[in-house]
Amino acid sequence: MTMPVLIQNFQKQVLTSRAKKAYSTLSNAFYKTLVDLEFSNNCFYKGNSGMQYTNPDCKIFIDTLVTNLKIIKDCNKNALSRGCITDKYKDRGEVLKENNPDMSDDDIQGNLRYGCYFSKNDMNNKYRVLVLNDGLTIFLTTGGAGGVSYFGVDTNGFQGPNRWGYDLFILSTSYQDLKKLNIYEDLGCVTIEKGGKKFFDWLTEKD
Repeated sequence: MTMPVLIQNFQKQVLTSRAKKAYSTLSNAFYKTLVDLEFSNNCFYKGNSGMQYTNPDCKIFIDTLVTNLKIIKDCNKNALSRGCITDKYKDRGEVLKENNPDMSDDDIQGNLRYGCYFSKNDMNNKYRVLVLNDGLTIFLTTGGAGGVSYFGVDTNGFQGPNRWGYDLFILSTSYQDLKKLNIYEDLGCVTIEKGGKKFFDWLTEKD
């Protein structure tokens, strides 16, 4: 193999490994939180009538979730200047425009209003940003109708490449029957820069 191919394969292995580790960390922490709360928290419980959100429960859920993660930094505001995030991220709207050059600005704004904005300003000032000791960064959407159902992850923080569909993703979560936890990708929120993949496609890659 040529050197560029070897480097590319190594980078894929790193991104795949980080995605798998991130998924394991998230699954364990979210489920442990539900156990701690005796599966009585309705922050993102999906019942017969659809998703249910109660903001008091979401605050309780987040406060408990934090205790189940190995956090080294916790930013509610000014995440960039406080060293919780990098300035390398592209605005999600910018990526949508690059991937769909014929899409009107109104259509882009409509897509962003779907429930998963994740603009650069959102990531800096709107979301609660948790940085773990292994670099995994979690963006919790603490307000609005979505509770913590939508959340962002950067699987390796400052290490890069800090690109949508590589190490930066939007995920969703719900639990049903009061015990079945589900972490998934909402197709309306999937954002991928050129050459990237969906989060769960990385999980099926061979290390």
